[in-house]
Amino acid sequence: TEVSTQPPVQGATSGPNFRSYLPTSSPDRYMPSLSSVIANNLALEWEVVPAVARTMNFALTVRDNVTSNGGQTGRDNVVITTASVGPFVVDNPNTSVSWIPGSNETVTWSVAGTTANNINAAYVDILLSKDGGNTYPVLLASKVPNDGSEVITVPNSPGTTNRIMVRGYNHIFYDISNVNFTIEATTPTFSIGFSGTAEEQNKSACQGSDATFNFPYATLAGFNGTTTFSATGLSGGATATFSPNSMSAAGNVVMTVGNTNSTAPGLYNIIVSATSGGTTKTVSFYLELFNSSFPNMVLKTPSNNAPTQSTSLSLTWEANSNAVSYDIQVATDNAFSTIVKSENVTTLNYPVSGLSTSTDYFWRVLPKNGNCEGSYSNPYKFTTGQILCETATSTDIPIAIATSGTPTITSTLNIPTGGTISDVKITMNVTHTYINDLIATLISPSGTEVQLYARPCTDTAIQNIIATFDDAGIAVVCGTNPGISGTVQPKSALSDFNGLSATGIWTLKIADTVNEDGGNLNSWSLNICTVQPLSVEEHVFQNFVLYPNPNRGNFIIQFNPTSGNEISILVHDIMGRKMLSNTYPNTAQFSQNIQLENLQSGVYLVTVQEGEQRTVKHIVIE
Repeated sequence: TEVSTQPPVQGATSGPNFRSYLPTSSPDRYMPSLSSVIANNLALEWEVVPAVARTMNFALTVRDNVTSNGGQTGRDNVVITTASVGPFVVDNPNTSVSWIPGSNETVTWSVAGTTANNINAAYVDILLSKDGGNTYPVLLASKVPNDGSEVITVPNSPGTTNRIMVRGYNHIFYDISNVNFTIEATTPTFSIGFSGTAEEQNKSACQGSDATFNFPYATLAGFNGTTTFSATGLSGGATATFSPNSMSAAGNVVMTVGNTNSTAPGLYNIIVSATSGGTTKTVSFYLELFNSSFPNMVLKTPSNNAPTQSTSLSLTWEANSNAVSYDIQVATDNAFSTIVKSENVTTLNYPVSGLSTSTDYFWRVLPKNGNCEGSYSNPYKFTTGQILCETATSTDIPIAIATSGTPTITSTLNIPTGGTISDVKITMNVTHTYINDLIATLISPSGTEVQLYARPCTDTAIQNIIATFDDAGIAVVCGTNPGISGTVQPKSALSDFNGLSATGIWTLKIADTVNEDGGNLNSWSLNICTVQPLSVEEHVFQNFVLYPNPNRGNFIIQFNPTSGNEISILVHDIMGRKMLSNTYPNTAQFSQNIQLENLQSGVYLVTVQEGEQRTVKHIVIE
């Protein structure tokens, strides 16, 4: 076991690097404490910013102060992963400089790999503190490119205790300038700048549509000259117009970017210039223009009119060259008036679960990017089948697990006929004097492997496993004897078998990884739910009748068999649970009275099978 270094150091790859403090009324938590960062100390005795790649786990706890019924708490966990890049630091201003209100100044910082390396911070915010770095009420730039440099407008806020913060936009990392700097008292001049409202400096639009930017024009210390506005940075015929075109008093200006039909998609840095006499001042705005032309969507699976689909499946489609996300809709009607599933995803697939059996569904996909969207694809239809669940028990038992060496045993189970898997559970009975030595794996007929447990529990002499492994089970909590019992979750998901064929030889493999202890595989069985067709053509059985329907649990099945095979009759509820499973001798004119007792009213599925011939019928029990 790796032992962490304490007190922590910046090169530590394990162990805590930060400590807890008494609660405060602030909604923000800086790590290390903000006072330490202001003092340029990122390596306190108990709060250390890592300088290496590692993973850290944090929990945030919030408590209210309601006195009537006592305070309540809420908690949320988060995993933070650091990369071996950096440091991300403010380079300018980083000395005790003086700035003039209304002037343009350049803030620079070291990007230090933060635009890549799974950090992927494409943009930053720039903020101003007027109290030495304790608070940051002034937003100087919002969502500007993380390229290491940005021109800002100095606000009319004279003082000597100013600091700059550059932080990742919608991210958790930041740096502040190392020392206080001064903003001087103003002289007669004018200024233009970003409004200070979050995300108003960087906007997105669809080709062919307009984008508007609002910014304040300020006159300082009695300035009353006339200032005109212009813009550069656009292409492809796009234009920027201002309302008003010029100003001689403080007020708000609206810039409208239009005529974008022929402008190529991309990010444009629009530099607005304000000129009065021989003085020009600027402010940068950013427009991300998205492509408004989308190729037709191509749906893949399930194919159109696909029958016998599972109630849990994945919808897939081909990538659309201009899309960054997709809207998916699933409905029970072709007009999509009854939508049962809808989602926006950035992948090329959408997993759907919880569908009804024996139901027609329609699905379609719409491509999107930024402010643009295409058209929905033509809908595809699929039909869910019936879910039938059967239990099969292995006869390839018992098998001894030797006490010497590190043996691996295998036991098989043959499923002669089956459909497409929608769910698998496995029940086993294993006696062993030290189950922490064992690794168990279930292998499907097609070779897919799912690990059920791998050296479970602890390194003590815990005995025996008598349990069902089911994705819907509870997490394993080891007892004494048996060490694992009840219905528990496997180490890997049994849903990996979903969509495969159930037919063929299944294998349970148990490896004993340590010498000396042994035991037996006493028994094991599979409960497999498969998707079945809604019905088979009725002419499979001659003169087939099932009556009465509806009924109260008693009904008669009659038909003329065509072979000498015995007749199997099964009844399942609509969830796939078996209510009846009987076989009957073949007669020239088969007639059987079926009596079902104590069943709830509802729809049930009756399966009649003679050799390879089968039909499935719905009955209604009143």
